[in-house]
Amino acid sequence: MQNPSSERYLRVDPQHELQQMLRRTAVRLFGNAVDVSLNDDHVLLTGRVANWHEKQLAQETVRPQAMPRPIRNEIVVA
Repeated sequence: MQNPSSERYLRVDPQHELQQMLRRTAVRLFGNAVDVSLNDDHVLLTGRVANWHEKQLAQETVRPQAMPRPIRNEIVVA
C-alpha cells in the first residue's frame, strides 16, 4: 500500500482539453487554414477558406463540442 502523501495526481484542465479537441477537429479538415480559440463565453473560428461551404463546414464540425457556447465564425472566404 502506498503512502497517501506519495501518490501522484494529474490535474486535467477541461477548458484546455476542449480547446485542443476543437483544434484537432479543425486541423483534420482544413490543415492550418482554420484556427479555433475557446473563450469563456464563445468559440472563435478564424482563418481563410476557399468558399462559403467550407466556412459553414468548419462551423458545423465544431458545433457539437462547442455546445453550449455560441460560435463566432470570423473565417474569411478567399
